[in-house]
Amino acid sequence: FIPKDKIIWECFYGDGKSGEYLREITGNEVIHAYADFFEINVGEILISNPPYSCKAKVFKRLQEIDKPFIMIVPVST
Repeated sequence: FIPKDKIIWECFYGDGKSGEYLREITGNEVIHAYADFFEINVGEILISNPPYSCKAKVFKRLQEIDKPFIMIVPVST
């Protein structure tokens, strides 16, 4: 489901390994650096596992960014 021609922004850094993993499994260019998701806007599609403590704020920001995204969240979200 991930388009091969899109630059992925892994927007939550965590331990730093998910960006490497996304590059490996997709072959896409991946932007993954420690940065403030609420202040910057890069890439063409966002793929991440956001902090659940602020998921409402995350989804509001995703709406503002207005780009395709894949977020790993509980099904109840």
